[in-house]
Amino acid sequence: MRTEIARTWRDRGLALLLLLAVVGLPVLSLVAGYRHLEARHASLVAHAHRLGRAIERELRLGGHAGRMPPAASLFVSAPDSALAAAVVQNRLKALARRYGLRLASNAPAPGGQEAGYEKIRVQARLQGPYAAAVRLLHALEQGRPVLFIERLTLYSRAGTARRGTGGDAVDLSLVVSGFRLPVAPGSGG
Repeated sequence: MRTEIARTWRDRGLALLLLLAVVGLPVLSLVAGYRHLEARHASLVAHAHRLGRAIERELRLGGHAGRMPPAASLFVSAPDSALAAAVVQNRLKALARRYGLRLASNAPAPGGQEAGYEKIRVQARLQGPYAAAVRLLHALEQGRPVLFIERLTLYSRAGTARRGTGGDAVDLSLVVSGFRLPVAPGSGG
């Protein structure tokens, strides 16, 4: 009877150890994973604080000015609005040629004043592959001088896909605007 009781306790002990191993290992794994995530989170927070302090220091010391584009490159640089519109038109022509689009029309549109700057607007119509149109739109907004797409109409010419052209052809009508750098008084502009 004693051996039977000892065997029962031994079996219960083994079952308990097995249960602890089956339940305990995943729990230990989760705890270790949680600790790893806590450590990673803490390192990311510390990194974010370091970056924030570095940005504040750069802004305070003015060190960012050497890496930013000069203010003049953000504006359409021309002595008058007609030449500024020509600059924007030439940029559109160059980008259309680069991305394989046909420039059907390209004309100045009425501008105006906004926040003390002269707004230069150009209306254009282009035709070509959809992928090329997307690349052109991206290049317009990312380049210098800074140009804005004010109005955009895209018509699909379904069934016109040709091998190697980048997909179905589209007709693209858009109004692009930029701002002319104010001319200093007495400088002739």
